[in-house]
Order: sequence, then C-alpha cells, then structure tokens
Amino acid sequence: MVLLVLWVLRIVFESCLSMTKETTNTRSIDDANVGLLPIGLEDQLPPDAEREAAVLENIMRMLGEEGFDRVKPPLLEFEQTLLATAPAKLRRRSFRVVDPLSRETLVLRSDMTGQVARMAATRLSAVSRPLRLSYGGQVVRVSGSDLRPERQFTQVGAEIIGLADHEKVAAVVEVASLALKGIARAGIGHTVVDLVVPGLVERICQTYQHDLDDDLLAAIAARDPQMVAAHACGKCVKELEALMTAAGPWRDSLRRLESLMGQADIELITQVAQTIEARHPGVEITLDPAETRGFDYHEGIGFVFFAPSVRGELGRGGAYTAENTETGAGFTLYLDSLVRALGPQKPAEYVFLPSAMADDLDRILTSGRRVRHQLGLATDDVGLRQEAKRMNCVSIWDGNQAVKL
Repeated sequence: MVLLVLWVLRIVFESCLSMTKETTNTRSIDDANVGLLPIGLEDQLPPDAEREAAVLENIMRMLGEEGFDRVKPPLLEFEQTLLATAPAKLRRRSFRVVDPLSRETLVLRSDMTGQVARMAATRLSAVSRPLRLSYGGQVVRVSGSDLRPERQFTQVGAEIIGLADHEKVAAVVEVASLALKGIARAGIGHTVVDLVVPGLVERICQTYQHDLDDDLLAAIAARDPQMVAAHACGKCVKELEALMTAAGPWRDSLRRLESLMGQADIELITQVAQTIEARHPGVEITLDPAETRGFDYHEGIGFVFFAPSVRGELGRGGAYTAENTETGAGFTLYLDSLVRALGPQKPAEYVFLPSAMADDLDRILTSGRRVRHQLGLATDDVGLRQEAKRMNCVSIWDGNQAVKL
C-alpha cells in the first residue's frame, strides 16, 4: 500500500515538473517575440495614429454637414443576422467566434455596409426614405489581398438607402462626389475614379451558359488571356478578352465596348462620368469593365478611387440592393490608404512647461502649441533644458514665450 502511494506521488510530482518546464519554455518564447503581431495586423504609431483620427473626424464632419446621420454598429454580431444575405466571398473573409453567453456563433465585422443595411431594414424601418447614414470604425478580415495585405483597418463611409428607380443615378453621383470631397478633405490632390460595371462579366458568361467559377474570376482578375482560355468556352473567351483590353479613359473604353454593352449600361456610365467631370474638373475618370473584385453585392455601376504612387485603392462604392429588399448607393474610404497617400509627416513639436509655470498652461494652449509638463525636480535653467530635451521638446516656456532649445 505504501509503495502504491509513493508511486502515485511520483507520477503527480513528475507531471507537475513537466508542466512547469512547458510553462517556462512558453514564457521564454513569448518574451523573445513580445513585439510580434499576426500577419496583416500592425501597431499604428505616432504621428500616424493621430493623423488618421483627424482625417476620420474631418470626413465625418463633412458628411454631417451634407445631411448624413452618423450610426455606430457593434464590432460583433450574430452570424445568422449579419451574414444571412451576404455574398459567399463576404462570408468567407469574416472571423467567427462563439459567444460564451448565448453559445451562438458571432461574426467580427469585415465590412460596415452590411451592418448599416441591417439597421435600415430593422430598427430604422419606420423612418422615411431615403435614409442617409454615415459611419466610421475598425473592420477585421480573415485574410488580406495582394493590393491590401492589411487585415485590420478603419473604414469611413456613407449610404443612401431606400431609393426609388428615378433616384438611383442621382444617388450614385452624390455618393461618388461625397467620396471625392472626403478625399480632398483629407488633403489628397490628384485622384483617379475607376468606373466598373458589376455583373457585366457574369452576364457575358450567362449568355454562353458558362459558369463563372473562382478559377475564371482569378484569371480575369490577373488579366491573363491564357488562363481565361483554359477556363472558358471559345465565344465567351473572345468577349472576356475584349473586356480585359478595353480598360482606359472612359470615353475611349466605351467606344471599344459598344458591341458588348447594352444601351442602358452605356447611358448610365456616360451620365455618371459626365456629372462627376462637371463637379470635379481635376479628377481623372477611367473605365475597367472587367473588374469584379470586391463588388460581390453591387449592381449597375460601381467605382474605385486611386491616388498616384499609393498601393491599393483609397476606397470604393456604387449601387446595390440592401438586405435584398431596398436599393441603395454608398461609398467606403480606407483610412490607412488615405494616410499613406498624404506621405510622411513630421512629428508634433512640443513646448516644455516647467512646474513653476503651470498656471500659464491655458495661455500656451490658446496659442495653438502643444505642451509636455515637467516631471523632474530640476529648478535651474540647465536642469530644465536637459529635461526638456530628454522629453523631445523643441522649446521651453520661459514665462512669456516659447524659447527654442
């Protein structure tokens, strides 16, 4: 009996020792990689974090002035609610977790347009149409793309939901114009608007009874004629190749596409392009009829915004059907892309405020300066200047003015 007890105690001791070693090893690995983040996620450091926040609020203020009411959807929603009517691609790029309270599957939002549409169809269903709603916040996606490897970023945008048929074109032009105003508010000069025709590729494939599968979509996205030929039938390939080679300035592109597009498409593109040109003379407008990426729920016409020398798009938008019931139009801008387009920014300049002069704080702030307060015990000029430099201040307050260090 004693031997049995000793044997059990030995097993327990060895098990605890093994767990201690595993914990120690894990801790050392974590300590060695304390700054490591998952792929596609990053820390936003000064001054970019403040710059992005300022751009966000500037655009949100503009949208409020233009008559859009701000909404704030939650980060997480029930999967069966948020993704009930979402396209397959949107469902695949959404993180899922189990709610410890309800035991239901929750989805971490990968886009905010669907949430705004859900609000419109439920809690705002009794409000007169069209609704004009704006939003800004973080989204997270399962994976990035070649042009947008980031998996977490901030969106800002606006939606007009509940449109009558005769209001659709005007609404598309309004949201495209708003997006361009927002880009200009951010401080970005030259912008390119790339018009797209969601559904055109699918209509061509349907004409020849050919399935538009993921392989064919990837081939079209790569603009690779050989890949397209490997995944589509002969007549279909010819028209798809014509779409891929027709991209360019919108007037030239339309002329090359007259035989492939319906008259309604041509008139819609012409009306939208001409109106944007009239409102924003400095904007370059192109047409890419083969573009399908990211337009899973759009219809009629869409648009993508670019800036020269900036990776990825600044934003996108267009017309769609919200919750499969109401027609809407909207845009989304990506704040990280906007900040990149602005180029590098100098760090903020701070005035060092000695403790003895703390009463001067309001006067300094009123002048538009930024302040860093003294933390040390120095009282002499040499000690105060040393602390000011250590705190990366460019000047020190002497009681009357900011003196350069």
